[in-house]
Amino acid sequence: NFPIVRIYGGLKGSGTHDDAIRHMLDCMGHIHFVESEEAKQNLIKFGEEPWRIFVCGISHLDDIELDYSSCPAQPYAVVLMNPVTISRDQTVMDCMVAMDEAKRFVDETRGYVVVLPPNGDLYSDSVLNVIHSRTRFIGSKALVYDERMLRDKFLALLEKCAYFISNSSATKYEFPVVNPHGDVYNPSWRNQERTKPPKLESGGSDKIIQML
Repeated sequence: NFPIVRIYGGLKGSGTHDDAIRHMLDCMGHIHFVESEEAKQNLIKFGEEPWRIFVCGISHLDDIELDYSSCPAQPYAVVLMNPVTISRDQTVMDCMVAMDEAKRFVDETRGYVVVLPPNGDLYSDSVLNVIHSRTRFIGSKALVYDERMLRDKFLALLEKCAYFISNSSATKYEFPVVNPHGDVYNPSWRNQERTKPPKLESGGSDKIIQML
């Protein structure tokens, strides 16, 4: 008999198995704290009663001090490819396109490319295989990280990079906030259908606490 508070429901369009799980959690929530008016309207379309839904913004960027120690001094691109969990073949093709685009960036700018590992979902092994096979064509200009980066370093990389090559939701959320003038290239249909709220407001942590 405990009420369930669902945080950040009403999202859709990631192109992974996550969509089904998110919808299931939406159906279980008694009270919803959502990031945007769009997410609220999605829940209403699913049949949720409007009085249960509160728009609070995001907490992704709350109380984080950026660590720039991993940022190259020269211009650089960041590559972050996560698997398309419904297709290994699609995962491989998308990652090959991403690494080819990274090589083009290095050839044209003489800069670096920082390559980050995937999120660990199904077919992440295919992502890693493509990364390690393709970075040999880039050579010493490719800085490959084998472990996931802490959030303060990751956001610092995004803030300073010239180009973000990724199919991650970070292209819709973190990157536009920390680097509004940077360029994004998504070589996959993963997350392309996910729409970025017209206005991202941080401070969601405090708003959720206040509302509770």
